[in-house]
Amino acid sequence: MVSWLEELDRREGAARDRITELRGQIAEVTGQPAEQEAVVSRLEITRETMTEILSGYGPITGADGETEPEGEAGALEEPAAQADRFEAGSPVGVRLVPLWTDQLGVEALPDAYADIVEVLADTVHPMRAHQLCSVLGLSTDKSKVEGFRLKLKRLSGRDWIAEVAPGPFASRDTAPPGRGNDSVVSPRAGEREGSRAWRRGGRNHSMPRKESPMEDYEHAAMADPFANAVSFFTQLICDLSGPAALVLPHQDVEETAAARGRELARLPLQAHLDLRARHEEAELTALDPYARAALAGGRTRLERGHHRELATSVATVRVTRCVLRSPGQANCYPADTALGLPHERHSLGVRKLAVLEAVRGSYDTAMEAITRCCGKVVGERQVEHLVQAEAVDVAAFHAARIPTPQSADVLLVLSVDGKGIIMRPGHLREATRKAAERAKRTFRTRLAVGEKAGRKRMATLAAVHDADPAVRRPHDIIATPGGRSTARIPHPGPKAQAKWLTGSVEHDPEHVIAAAFDQAQARDPQHRRSWVVLVDVARHQLDLIQAEAERRGVNIHIVLDLVHVVEKLWAASRCFHAPADPAAEDWIADKAAHVLRGCGRQAADEIRADRLGRRWSAARARRAGHPQSEPSQQHLHLAGASRPCAVSDHNGPGMPWAKER
Repeated sequence: MVSWLEELDRREGAARDRITELRGQIAEVTGQPAEQEAVVSRLEITRETMTEILSGYGPITGADGETEPEGEAGALEEPAAQADRFEAGSPVGVRLVPLWTDQLGVEALPDAYADIVEVLADTVHPMRAHQLCSVLGLSTDKSKVEGFRLKLKRLSGRDWIAEVAPGPFASRDTAPPGRGNDSVVSPRAGEREGSRAWRRGGRNHSMPRKESPMEDYEHAAMADPFANAVSFFTQLICDLSGPAALVLPHQDVEETAAARGRELARLPLQAHLDLRARHEEAELTALDPYARAALAGGRTRLERGHHRELATSVATVRVTRCVLRSPGQANCYPADTALGLPHERHSLGVRKLAVLEAVRGSYDTAMEAITRCCGKVVGERQVEHLVQAEAVDVAAFHAARIPTPQSADVLLVLSVDGKGIIMRPGHLREATRKAAERAKRTFRTRLAVGEKAGRKRMATLAAVHDADPAVRRPHDIIATPGGRSTARIPHPGPKAQAKWLTGSVEHDPEHVIAAAFDQAQARDPQHRRSWVVLVDVARHQLDLIQAEAERRGVNIHIVLDLVHVVEKLWAASRCFHAPADPAAEDWIADKAAHVLRGCGRQAADEIRADRLGRRWSAARARRAGHPQSEPSQQHLHLAGASRPCAVSDHNGPGMPWAKER
């Protein structure tokens, strides 16, 4: 038993501890106002200093981060002159390039500085000032490069970029060479148990089945439609966890799981259909003849047990349903309407899979892909019929869709392209058919150079969609020389919305282009939005598009596909680089960036000048007795293939503006 003295000592000690705790809290609360007053004082001093600097009467921060003396910057200039100087441009290092912090992004920088930071973030290797000037489309004159170098020094001094050595600059996030992902993931505690669990899941499909008391569940299936599915799944678990399955290699276990997994997916689907059949039979049996007549248009006679097969994406199942009949009328199957069943054998899932596989190749390959995925549920001729049936309502589908009206700042984009399709001789256009009849084959067993195996007919495709403007710069589209790093994610391109499609191999291109303009006219009847037309380099399409735009009195922006321009640059690069020269890729990236900046004529002039310089060098070498190999003449005309174009902030993914009407 505790004495009263010990109890007093205990209570006294607890009271003293509480006093000490309260004094500590009082001291903490008392010190907080002092700390906040110090913060307010520092903010006031900062406000006064920044106001003094930005107004033009204080010390100015120079390009090297040092403060210019008052005798040079402040005392020698009148206040009015200083104000004019700062009104024309912000003090360097204060308003233009703030000190980098985690809370600041490139949006805090002007465009010229932001471009530098983003380009260096894209590059894998450090770059020098003249290389950055070339990538950014700036002049590479020595005087201009030195001025540009001051910007790099300014960014480096404020921690936006890093100067890895005297001269080259890199992104501040660039890792040192040789540094990789050296993190090691330790094994999880449950990994060993998971391995044993996997070994319990193996069984060869060809191994003898294990005798089990769960073989016959026919009587239970009468009460529960899902009993067969549960029985099969339980049997599969027993087989995969048995002693014989624990010694099988993984490929045998994988084959067993794949083969029996399809049946495991079919059984629940079959059970669900059987359960719905029971509910339908009970509901229709409970209705009186008048209710049945109201449900089925006068049909009152109920018959049970009608069956049909349905080929699904898991396997073929059997659908049981009731029928309502009446003399002189067709049968009515309420379950077909409730389930949304097609009139034919194949489900909508199989139809969708047939279309997806048919557009990738032939009908044979489509049937093989469907058989591998679903089993033998469809034949080759059936695949053809399914694809044809799904294609008949494309025009009706788009006609039924009404796009949402958009504001004037949303782009209205039209895209036109052509695709050659090999046709039978009887379905060729007249001129193509006559050319095919006049053609004579040189060899019996193979084609000679320039000969074609079949004649094509051009199908014209068109699309119309809405798109919000996506502001991007050339280095977001074309990687800088040396490749793109993962330190920065390029700005995304525009996303198509409310897309409308059309195409025809029967009608001429004029008909398809007119249909695309009709759709665009319906979306913007007052011509308040910007119309953008994306095409390749086909001159015939360009002429048709321009004629249609003039007929409708609408201003359009024609966008040339950059992919075709890059292919021309690849062809032109053969004049200056060997076919396997990695430098050709950097050369093409530089010229393509010029084209995206609207300097296509300048890029073409540089290619011609470089070509002439190489020819003069080769001629001088021949005169000196040192002949040099000269690139093939067949690529000379490609140097002038680039057309002058101007880049817009609305450009699509990789597409420069080419011409405006």
